[in-house]
Amino acid sequence: MGKKKVRQFMVESQSVRDKLYKVTLYDDGSWACSCPAWIYRRYECHHIVTAKQYLKNNKDNNSKVKEIPIIKISNDYILRPGKVDKVTKEGNTLLIPLIPIPCSTYYLAKIVYDLLSYGVSMKRIKSYFHPMIDSWTKKAVISFIEKNS
Repeated sequence: MGKKKVRQFMVESQSVRDKLYKVTLYDDGSWACSCPAWIYRRYECHHIVTAKQYLKNNKDNNSKVKEIPIIKISNDYILRPGKVDKVTKEGNTLLIPLIPIPCSTYYLAKIVYDLLSYGVSMKRIKSYFHPMIDSWTKKAVISFIEKNS
């Protein structure tokens, strides 16, 4: 069985105003972040350090960190990033392409569309890509892809 999320946090970016990154603590003690520094280089970024400091000091009033609930969804697929060109199924895992920066709307919409075609709920997709696609709907994504393919 894969790693399980224990806690998640939204941490403010230091360089981009109003930008938040999702930091996750896993049951094996490892950490992950949705920022480019962690995604592409896998080093402990400022956001992970900030979340660790938040836990260590137990600061409920730290305005740069907000703990978020872990959503348990009864979908059989495990979603994880992979070095693939498109959403790829490997057993009970869906590998999701690493998202280039900058990323075109079509590219991201195509990934979401492919995940929907595997039966992954829009709610789960939004929790994976948060906050990039918070305003998107399933209907809008399908319509966009059908119109632009």
